[in-house]
Amino acid sequence: MSSLEKKRQKQKLIVIGMFAILISLLAFNILRPSEEEQVISSYSQQLLNNDGMQEASEEERERFRKDWENLSKPTQEKIIRQVMLGRLDQIRLRNQGLTAEERKANLDKQLKRMRERYDNMSYEEREQARERINSSEAAQMVKRVMDFYQSELTAREREELDPLMKEWFQQLEELSN
Repeated sequence: MSSLEKKRQKQKLIVIGMFAILISLLAFNILRPSEEEQVISSYSQQLLNNDGMQEASEEERERFRKDWENLSKPTQEKIIRQVMLGRLDQIRLRNQGLTAEERKANLDKQLKRMRERYDNMSYEEREQARERINSSEAAQMVKRVMDFYQSELTAREREELDPLMKEWFQQLEELSN
């Protein structure tokens, strides 16, 4: 093999190597989730795994609220939808294989807890809830929940959950007055 052929072969290998590196970088960037998708996933997992921040300290909740306010509205809506879908999946998994009577008993427990939480709210908590409920964001949230309820739940699930929704609306009505 002459030196000219060796040089050409070396150039071909370099071009092929550079092409392979370029293709792999391009594939990596295409397959990598966008920054928004990473934020949505992070927030959704945090809310789903931490039971809605119930276990978090006040400092963590405040930091979360500030970060939340810095997100764009479309990103917030995507996170809310992702969390609602995640919760629905969790409920479906918990109810999988249960009889109608067992599902009714679980629903009755949830309804009782919902009423107890509402009955045990302090005056200050009720005032804070009243302020939030009377905001335009609350109206959008209720609309979002109802759209989700209608579009994502089956007719049987809606029928079973109707008592919870009725209680929720009743509590919203009482707080908004």
